[in-house]
Amino acid sequence: MKTKNIIFLCLAVLAIVVTYVLTNSAHAAGGAILAGGFAFSGASPQDKIQQVVDKGFGIKNISGQQGTTRIIYDTLELEANTKYLYFFKDCNTRAFPFTNLGSFGNKLEAGETLSVLFAQLNIFHISSDLKRKTILEITPAAYNDILRGEIQLQIANTTVMKPIRLLNFFSAWNKTVKSTTVNVFTFDSILVIPPMVDFTFIVQMDGYTIPEDGKDYLQLTVEGVGSILAPKRTL
Repeated sequence: MKTKNIIFLCLAVLAIVVTYVLTNSAHAAGGAILAGGFAFSGASPQDKIQQVVDKGFGIKNISGQQGTTRIIYDTLELEANTKYLYFFKDCNTRAFPFTNLGSFGNKLEAGETLSVLFAQLNIFHISSDLKRKTILEITPAAYNDILRGEIQLQIANTTVMKPIRLLNFFSAWNKTVKSTTVNVFTFDSILVIPPMVDFTFIVQMDGYTIPEDGKDYLQLTVEGVGSILAPKRTL
């Protein structure tokens, strides 16, 4: 009888331990998904930032910075037969509404980081009389020459994202959207832009035909989770 009781107690303890482990594993995975929208191999965007800047750049205090949702954008003119566009490079020479980065150009300021999760492309059209500034959706029917192109990311002159075709930004070829009107591209991995290091999104195109009225600009918007300089240690 005692032997049966001991076996029963052992099985009960084992069941409790297994339940505890599975529950906490599920909570951890769920937390990662909530933190970044995706599990990303178990690392949240915040975790990835800390790993990259700590191990790759020796910056230890990023975890104490203020977290933020970060959206950056840059806009470049589409000229006749445009082949390459270098987004954020020399963006300190541009101002609102063409970019929202300041005097640092294509570098994030000290204490700032960005885990890139999403990207979007639009046409920014300015009429010849400068009175109309319009954001246009890129569709295959109207902008075949753009969507035949590719985009890649370089950080410190090193390619960290191999070329991705721009056609995958469009909803019909975009596996991450369920709507026919959404053209937001979701990256399969977290791309971390560290502070004080130059970065450039390079778009290669198959030429471009300029409009008869005004000028067209290609606008790249990048969104993700970032950190900003915390003015006090308690933040």
